[in-house]
Amino acid sequence: MPRNRRRSSFLTEVRRLKPKEVRTSVNSFIGGIESVADNPTPANIMERLIELSDNSANETPQNNFYELIKILDERTYDVPSIGDVFTFRYRARTPNLIYDMHPVTEIRGFTKDGFYGWNYHLGMVRQYKGRDGRLLSNFYKIDPDELDVVLSINTKLLLQT
Repeated sequence: MPRNRRRSSFLTEVRRLKPKEVRTSVNSFIGGIESVADNPTPANIMERLIELSDNSANETPQNNFYELIKILDERTYDVPSIGDVFTFRYRARTPNLIYDMHPVTEIRGFTKDGFYGWNYHLGMVRQYKGRDGRLLSNFYKIDPDELDVVLSINTKLLLQT
């Protein structure tokens, strides 16, 4: 008779994965677009964010999100850290829920099967589950001095389940 194993947490499961299994490059999202500058400096990143912000009104949230993660590709994480701000792709499954597919979220803590944080687009704390295919990308870290510029980029994509 098989033993009942206790289900491990989201964080434990992610840490067990090999980097190759977790790491998803920007190119897999957008099909081979040129890579970011070889050595992006904070000033270079800020300049590129400002340029994207200036041009974002004429683009779709999806295109703006892909351009944003190209800029932030050097700050890709498999697991977010508490207190930091990240953007990522997410698909909710809770029935009749309006959710943000490209949240900009300050991570507040971890749960058994995900994490929760302040979603700047929605202006509220939201819970995200991570173990069942709802997370569609890695986490892209946004530095505190970049937050206002990132929030001015049209990446908010509200959908209803």
